[in-house]
Amino acid sequence: MGIWFRNSFLVVVISLLFACSGDSSGNKNVTDAKDHLSAGKRKAAIIELKNALQKNGNHQEARWLLGKVYFNQGLYADAVKELTKAKELGWSADDVMPLLSQSLLSQGESDKLQELSVNDLSDTALSYVFAAQGMDLLRSGKIKEAGFLIEKGVSADKTAFALEAEARLIGIQSKGDWTPVREQLQKVFEVDPNYAAAWSLLGDIELRSLNPELAENAFTKAINNGGLRLDDRYKRALVR
Repeated sequence: MGIWFRNSFLVVVISLLFACSGDSSGNKNVTDAKDHLSAGKRKAAIIELKNALQKNGNHQEARWLLGKVYFNQGLYADAVKELTKAKELGWSADDVMPLLSQSLLSQGESDKLQELSVNDLSDTALSYVFAAQGMDLLRSGKIKEAGFLIEKGVSADKTAFALEAEARLIGIQSKGDWTPVREQLQKVFEVDPNYAAAWSLLGDIELRSLNPELAENAFTKAINNGGLRLDDRYKRALVR
């Protein structure tokens, strides 16, 4: 009987030791997720981030990273959910707002996008938010108001996103003269030579200008640098 109790006691102690050494904060999962992201293993990263949030639903960084992964995958509704939660939990607005504003723009959630606060944001974050709000108005045909916001975005910081928004504004204002748009896109590529949205826009311009080889090249670069890009794949197939 003494041996049975001693063995049972050892089992309980070992179990308690394992329980105490477990990571209830989710920090270990987040660290592992970062390693997976560095290795390009997004699915594994998502699993780790979800495990972290199961342990701690208020883990700011896990929410932020999950939102970022969803954004990069084009899952904008999921990105909005996670990024909004990350911001509510206190994660840096300078990290959250550029991706949140772009996600809301992609989702067509105009009201939420226009209501975003720009208080205390860095110049770079301001550039993204103003440009996204301007792009939203541009889609609604409010060209003057859109131009005002896009120029505010470019003035805050010449991010590739803001410069690409300005290229689209120029495209509408130029009434079929694509030369100034091409020139503006070169400014985008000077900032980020792999900016997929700008290559997609250039592909559209070359397609309309009946330059199929240049259009195919531009769409290919958009696809290679921007994930799924289903619209660009479709357009490239048409060109071919």
